[in-house]
Amino acid sequence: MATYNVHGGHNGIVMGANSQFGKEHILDRQVKDALISKLRALGHTVYDCTDEVGSTQSANLRNIVAKCNAHKVDLDISLHLNAYNGTANGVEVCYYDQQALAAKVSKQLSDDIGWSNRGAKPRTDLYVLNNTAAPAILIELGFIDNAGDMGKWNTDKIANSIVKALTGQTVGGGSTGGSTGGGTVAPPSDGRYGTLTVTGDVVNIRKGPGTNYDIAPGTGYQEDGKARQGETYIVWAEQNGWYNVGGDAWIIKDFVDFIPAPQANEVGKLVVALVDGLYTYNSANWNDKGKTINKGTALTITEVLTVDGYKMYKTKSGIYITAAKEYVVVK
Repeated sequence: MATYNVHGGHNGIVMGANSQFGKEHILDRQVKDALISKLRALGHTVYDCTDEVGSTQSANLRNIVAKCNAHKVDLDISLHLNAYNGTANGVEVCYYDQQALAAKVSKQLSDDIGWSNRGAKPRTDLYVLNNTAAPAILIELGFIDNAGDMGKWNTDKIANSIVKALTGQTVGGGSTGGSTGGGTVAPPSDGRYGTLTVTGDVVNIRKGPGTNYDIAPGTGYQEDGKARQGETYIVWAEQNGWYNVGGDAWIIKDFVDFIPAPQANEVGKLVVALVDGLYTYNSANWNDKGKTINKGTALTITEVLTVDGYKMYKTKSGIYITAAKEYVVVK
């Protein structure tokens, strides 16, 4: 059996790349937790070398390397997400001297997740790759500012893909570890359900969708089973008035602001009216009614919105239209 160090990049103080789709240090930790759980389930020894206390970039990197070098391992794995201009996309794996392994992991993730394969990238300038005692790779898990990449995000599939590249095996189940308590649901097929921002002062994170479930230990920014005002989480599912924020972690919807995930797969398609006299809107406002259109009118979708809790499309012509299935169909 092998021995690994695994860490998520950045932290809540020294944040990495952020976008409307989420925060890098939150997403990379979801994969980190799932990856560690799966490797351990296969009998491997895994150390979590993530740093949550470094208050500068250099301190964060030094802390990570110090944790990594405290263990004698076969491989260090650093997890990150890329960002650039909203158009750049794909997975890549950076390496110091592990070109073959980096290429293997990148291809496996491309094959399994559907990301374009940017391949193995030599990066001897990166502090972690240059200073860990053991061989190391740094995985860029898609571009956080690209709708296509983030539309394919699925923590369990990503973690399993890395495990397969490393070991040739996979571990079933959609949980990131621990007992589900009957509450965990698999993420939607296109990954994220949305994002939430905590509005309450301190909100308990439960092991299932209800107050009858125990507090979920090790969850939250401070890993104490609590979510705090202003913190942002990726949402993977909704059940009984609760949002799943990864694995067995659930937050009640009463104390959060929720933003549904953009439906990237609908952008560029046609929304077709199913009835005559269907109102359009001049802006993303249900009260700002514009002209009416008749059955069969087709408009190209450029953006998917949620307005006052209801789904709306912005179209190429500049007008807005309801997404209600009784009035329109997407083709």
